Amino acid sequence: MTESSDETTSLDGGPATEVTGATPEAHVVADATPTPVGEPETAVEPEAVPQPEPEVPPVPEPEPEREPLVVSADDLKAAVEAVRTAIRAGDSVVFPTDTVYGIAADPFSPAAVQGLLDAKHRGRDMPPPVLIGDAEVLEAYTKDVPAAARLLANRYWPGPLTLILEAQPSLRMDLGETKGSIGVRVPDHEVARAILRATGPLAVSSANISGEPAATDEPEARRQLRGSVAVYVDGGPTPGPTPSTIVDFADDLSGRVLRVGAIPLDELRRLLPGLEGPEPDPVPEESVPAGESVPADGSVPDASAAEENKDVTEPAGTPTEATDAPVTTIDAPGAKGHIPVAEVAKAEETTP
Repeated sequence: MTESSDETTSLDGGPATEVTGATPEAHVVADATPTPVGEPETAVEPEAVPQPEPEVPPVPEPEPEREPLVVSADDLKAAVEAVRTAIRAGDSVVFPTDTVYGIAADPFSPAAVQGLLDAKHRGRDMPPPVLIGDAEVLEAYTKDVPAAARLLANRYWPGPLTLILEAQPSLRMDLGETKGSIGVRVPDHEVARAILRATGPLAVSSANISGEPAATDEPEARRQLRGSVAVYVDGGPTPGPTPSTIVDFADDLSGRVLRVGAIPLDELRRLLPGLEGPEPDPVPEESVPAGESVPADGSVPDASAAEENKDVTEPAGTPTEATDAPVTTIDAPGAKGHIPVAEVAKAEETTP
């Protein structure tokens, strides 16, 4: 019988070394502290930190309305210099013309023209015309001026005649929705022409809020336009309120009157017999007394004369029938038909 041996043998046949004093990790028991069983702990919420109230930006106070400069045309040199300074700064100015007062701005500055339109409460669909100091510079802003337009310009410039012509393609003016045309006029007014010769061409419209009567003196212009204008030139009352006559040669080389103003249509037709334009409103038959004819100029006979010629057989006390006011027609002779009312309205609202 073989005795057992405490000596162990390694895999290679040699004696194995016994390590003593080491405790395997598997036999180590952690000292666990039991969690007491009872009511669950109440979570303590952190103390709320007060948040600063958001700062409300202060409401900016409206800027005070600009106080415009009013200069007398009696000191023409000072008035011209004040206007020129304002135009260079991109501001609007007001000065008298031979028809009504006009509000003017630099036609080469889109911002300045927009300021003019804003002052009048008007859109870009009603572009202002351009006033020039002398007819000799017309070629610089227009292209292919028709002979009929030259004839009218030679006769009525300087004066209350606005010509709508084809604009030079290279012209760097932003007047609004012009469709390639430009309205041009040479005013017959010493102050206006002195200003225009100093500043160059200006975009000019009647000095009034759109829809209001055009101003014929400086106080009325200032009452309407107020601080939207930098400089007012007081030249006294103007010959208005009748504005200039407008003839369009951009759409019709033979000419078409868009607005009858200070120059009557029949006077223009003495130079241009075929000139189209708005005809006088027809007189209703009811307004013509029996036995009388309508005058050639289309005017209605005086009421007192009508009473004198009244038929004596008419029973006394017979009521007179009320008649509606005649409907405004803007028919033009020739194959062109009628002038669009919108064009006439724009012309009446735009040009001094």
